[in-house]
Amino acid sequence: MCAGEVHTAQLLPLDLLLLVDSSGSMMESAGASTKWQMTHDALLAFVKDPQSAALGVGLQFFPFFGPPKACKADADCNLIIPHPNIWCHVNSACLGPGVSLPAAVDCEPGVTVCQAGATCAPLGRCSMTGADCVSPGQPCPGAMAGDVCMTRPKTCQNTVAVRDFSCAAADYRTIVVPIASLPGAQATLTAALDFKRPNGGTPMGPAVEGALAHLRAHLAANAGRQAALVLATDGLPDGCDDDSVPGVAATLQAARMGAPPISSYVIGVFNQTQLAKSQPALATLATAGGTGTPFVLVPGDDLSKRFLEALSQIRGKALACEFKIPQPAMGQLDYGKVNVRIEGAAGAEDLFYVGGADRCDPTRGGWYYDVDPAAGTPTRILVCEATCKRLKEARDIKVDLRFGCKTRTIE
Repeated sequence: MCAGEVHTAQLLPLDLLLLVDSSGSMMESAGASTKWQMTHDALLAFVKDPQSAALGVGLQFFPFFGPPKACKADADCNLIIPHPNIWCHVNSACLGPGVSLPAAVDCEPGVTVCQAGATCAPLGRCSMTGADCVSPGQPCPGAMAGDVCMTRPKTCQNTVAVRDFSCAAADYRTIVVPIASLPGAQATLTAALDFKRPNGGTPMGPAVEGALAHLRAHLAANAGRQAALVLATDGLPDGCDDDSVPGVAATLQAARMGAPPISSYVIGVFNQTQLAKSQPALATLATAGGTGTPFVLVPGDDLSKRFLEALSQIRGKALACEFKIPQPAMGQLDYGKVNVRIEGAAGAEDLFYVGGADRCDPTRGGWYYDVDPAAGTPTRILVCEATCKRLKEARDIKVDLRFGCKTRTIE
């Protein structure tokens, strides 16, 4: 019998990048509230959940809007003759007792009639987070040192343009809240969520491409961690040239098959009338991202609760299936003499090495390296989806990495 050294497998710490749809349709009603307010509440509950402690979390919204053109009067907006849909504007919202951001309705001073008790008031911008605020000169909520509410200048508003948001992936690579561990990152995440107000279309393709590029750079700078993308949307790709479900799926699949691999989870919020079209598209995206079935939620009074449940499941799923390769006690590791064994109530089982994610057995599962040893130096071991599911469902299961005996492969 072959002898060798045994190491208890150590799960890699996890970073999640939340890519959240903040298009105008997120302000549609969901029960007694809006899709945005309920999504906001679920995300806040998730980052404050004690079970999220030590989890790395970052945040990005889409669409992204570039710097608006400053103006003092309508004539500064390149108008030859007045146009009812182009004007010099200061962002404003109907604010009053019991009405606060982000639930406040957009308005135009001197034009919009707000609900009883509310007034159309100009909004400022927080100097560091860029969030909307209502008290110029005062600290912005969120406890970020130096984040002050600044008076917002007037800018040209254009509701005629086909789009005024960015379709460049590079604009989505710099994320709103950098990835950092909870609970330390809680205040920054809360501030960004509290003051984001939905607007614009759904440029999913460039947003996903930019977010994944950010994650690849993050992993390159933070060895020994794993990362996953969480895409939350109430729409399908729309508004940018060549932005389509197959195109987004190809981007997600390339990230999943890359080195290191990045999985993507999908949460969709769609009305009953939209499900026939949206469900197959979301399933395509989740499958391409390597996570199987998407979380499809129908807006209603329990949307916040079900959104939080989806995030909690994602947290558990993403944590179970990647392990750091430790250094052997002596000499260099021979990657042809590594085996993975799982032990639990049902006994012990040696998993088969399959060589790559695309060769995983759908029933028997198996394991593979993040990098083919013939092409580079692996740093982690990943288990196939079927095996990963068993690890997540089992209790008191142990995973051992065994060095020194010829690797077992599928016969």
